[in-house]
Amino acid sequence: MIPSPTPINFRDDTILETDPKPSLIMFSSKKTEIASERRKAHPTLFKVLGTIWNIVKFIISIILFLPLALLWVLKKTCQFFILPSSIISQSMSKTAVAIRRMTFLSHIKQLLSLKEISAADRVVIQYDDLVVDSLAIKIPHALPHRWILYSQGNSGLMENLFDRGDSSLHQLAKATGSNLLVFNYPGIMSSKGEAKRENLVKSYQACVRYLRDEETGPKANQIIAFGYSLGTSVQAAALDREVTDGSDGTSWIVVKDRGPRSLADVANQICKPIASAIIKLVGWNIDSVKPSERLRCPEIFIYNSNHDQELISDGLFERENCVATPFLELPEVKTSGTKIPIPERDLLHLNPLSPNVVDRLAAVISNYLDSENRKSQQPD
Repeated sequence: MIPSPTPINFRDDTILETDPKPSLIMFSSKKTEIASERRKAHPTLFKVLGTIWNIVKFIISIILFLPLALLWVLKKTCQFFILPSSIISQSMSKTAVAIRRMTFLSHIKQLLSLKEISAADRVVIQYDDLVVDSLAIKIPHALPHRWILYSQGNSGLMENLFDRGDSSLHQLAKATGSNLLVFNYPGIMSSKGEAKRENLVKSYQACVRYLRDEETGPKANQIIAFGYSLGTSVQAAALDREVTDGSDGTSWIVVKDRGPRSLADVANQICKPIASAIIKLVGWNIDSVKPSERLRCPEIFIYNSNHDQELISDGLFERENCVATPFLELPEVKTSGTKIPIPERDLLHLNPLSPNVVDRLAAVISNYLDSENRKSQQPD
C-alpha cells in the first residue's frame, strides 16, 4: 500500500522556501573545495579583496568602456534569446515568486492525494559556486534505482511542470517504472549562479552526481536522460563528460525531444551569419552533434515528420537545424551508440507529446533497461 503524505516523504515548508539552504555541498575538484574553505575561514579578508577587485574592474571598464559595454550587451541579448526564463524570473517580485511556489505546492499535494506520486523531496545542491534547486519525485511502484533526469527548454520552470496540461513526462515515468528528478538552471527562481553556458552544463552534472554518486542520493544505476529543446543541448554537453557505456555500473539511455543541432545554427535562422558569430563570440554555443556521435549508449530522437515519416521543421527549428538531421539523413556519420528515431506527425515545437509517442518511447526505454537489468543479474 502506498503511504499517505507524511512529514517524512513530503514537507510543505521546503517547497515554499524561496531562498533554500543547500542540503548537499559538492565540489568538482579539490582546488575549488580548498578555495571555498579559505573564503569561509577568512570572510573579512575575502570581502576586502572582493571590494578591491570590483574597484579594479570598474577602473578597467572605464578605460575599456565601449568594447566591454558592447560585449555585455551582446551577452545579455544572447541570454535573453537562449534562456529567457532567467531574465523573467530575476524580474519577478518576492510576492510573485511566493505565489508561484504556493501554486506548485498545491499541484504536488493534489498528485500525492491522488496517489499519482508517492513522495516529493526538494533537493538543493551546492556545486562549487552554484546552487541548483531540484525536486526528486518518487512514482508508485517505480524501480528505486531507475530515474528520469529531465532538462527543460529555454522558458521552462520546475514550478510550472504540473500546471500546463502536459502530463507526458509523468506518464512516461509511470510507464517505464521510473522516478523523476527535475531542476532549474542557474539564475532561474531559487537556483543561483550566473546564467551562462558552462553553468547550465555544471548544473546538469550536479544532478547526475546526486542521482548516481551521493550517499544521500538514490544511488541510481539506470538513468533516462530526457532533454527537451535547449535541454537536449545542455544534456549533450554534460554527458560528453560522463561515462555512458555502462562500464561503471550505470546504464544510460538518452532522449532528445525536438532539439537543435547547435545554438549557433539556430541563431542563423534569425540573422545570418552575424547571429551565429555573436553566439560563438560570447561563449554561448553548444554543438550537440559531436557529443551525440561519441555517446556510447542508445539515443532516441523525437521529431516532427511528414506522412512519409521524414523529418521536417517543427515550426521553430528548420529541418537542417534539428539535432536528428545528420543521423537520419547522412548515413556516413559514424556513431558509437545506437540511434533510434521516433517520428510523429504534426508535432510542433510547443506541442506536448501525444499518448502514442509516450507509449512508443516507453516501450523502447523499458525493453532496453529491463534487458540491462537481466544482464546485471546473470552470474559472471
